[in-house]
Amino acid sequence: INLIKRIKESLSWLPKNRPAFGTNITYCGATWCHGFTKKVAKVVEIIGLNIYPTDPDWGANFPDEELTGIVRRWLDGAREATGNRPFAINETGASCVAPYGSPESQAQYARLLIDYLKQHKDTISYAVWFSMYDNPPLTQTFPFFGKIGLKTINDTKRPAYEVWAKQEGSI
Repeated sequence: INLIKRIKESLSWLPKNRPAFGTNITYCGATWCHGFTKKVAKVVEIIGLNIYPTDPDWGANFPDEELTGIVRRWLDGAREATGNRPFAINETGASCVAPYGSPESQAQYARLLIDYLKQHKDTISYAVWFSMYDNPPLTQTFPFFGKIGLKTINDTKRPAYEVWAKQEGSI
């Protein structure tokens, strides 16, 4: 945090119409992550977040919680942590492989996110799906990210592709 403050202070000589100063961090639903995001958000002009609410490695999911509740809790938390000021979702996605998800749950996540973005377009500037295609098997360091693409390596569209490409929410 102190480094970010020093960098921001060193930019004071630039013209007032310079691009906004910010950083990108990973946001998760855990308390420590929420607190860190609050601290960072206070010292930057704009913040980008990586948000993966269906990734169990973050330890913030509740086994019996419906995906709708998880998504709303995480995104509401991100808005609160950033002080309800504009931010971007620079990375997001949902795996479509068990035990992390399925093609249907990936599409459901895309729909829920689009709904949320439409409701909070004054706060969330944009959202970027992590990857158009799945990662090749040899590069799948983290299993969750192996099948997170909107398309397979062979260019087959998943249900989430149509949802994301057409911005089809349920509103």
